[in-house]
Amino acid sequence: MQAIILAAGKGTRLRSLLRGKPKPLLPIKDIPMIGRVIRSLLKIPKISEIIIITGYMSNKINEYVKKEFKNNNIKLLFNEKYHAGNVLTVCKAEPVIKDSFILLNADHLFSSKSIKKMINESKDITLGVFSNRKLLDDEMKIRLNPDRSVNMDKNLKKYDYGYTGLTFVGKEYINKYFDGAKTLLKSYGEDAVVEQLISLLSKEGVPVKISDLSDFHFFEVDTIDEYKNADKQFELLEEEEKVIENVY
Repeated sequence: MQAIILAAGKGTRLRSLLRGKPKPLLPIKDIPMIGRVIRSLLKIPKISEIIIITGYMSNKINEYVKKEFKNNNIKLLFNEKYHAGNVLTVCKAEPVIKDSFILLNADHLFSSKSIKKMINESKDITLGVFSNRKLLDDEMKIRLNPDRSVNMDKNLKKYDYGYTGLTFVGKEYINKYFDGAKTLLKSYGEDAVVEQLISLLSKEGVPVKISDLSDFHFFEVDTIDEYKNADKQFELLEEEEKVIENVY
């Protein structure tokens, strides 16, 4: 299977920390975030290719990846409209997607074990979710409806799960996924985001399943406070990787 890393955005909420570098290159314990994400994916044998879609300051990300991971099967793509919603970014991968894929962001950090668990449990279209804490206002929420459709939105008042930022798309649903993305762009324009895409596909009858990752630690870096706490959060990930070494 393949993996897609979204790394196109400007990271405006972290502007004061960036100092001439793109957000994915902000270091966590001396290694850029995107390097941490790539390292986790490289530990998963089922993933045969990593696709990174860049945008803002793409040359710096490209330079880093080519230098640090030159012997790995990594493809670099570019979204010139990186200021827009991330559906446009995802669509850049369509020509090179040939197999089932997992989608994640350059600023979401997971242990390889949590990603592996999700892949092993996934079929059709599957969302990595959690339910072990109350969600913050800015976190993406998921509601499972009685008709088996799914709603994803940060503003849901009633919800069943939080979204980890991981999505699996099975090979047989690749065309439906990208066709849905194009439909969404026609309806909402360039500001469309992938969470809207999941809701759209679900309402059209595409089966959307969940993989509960509540037992695993993960974190994202979207604000200055989150970045200040990133080293400590990553220590928890490292410990988790050791503790469950032989589980998945």
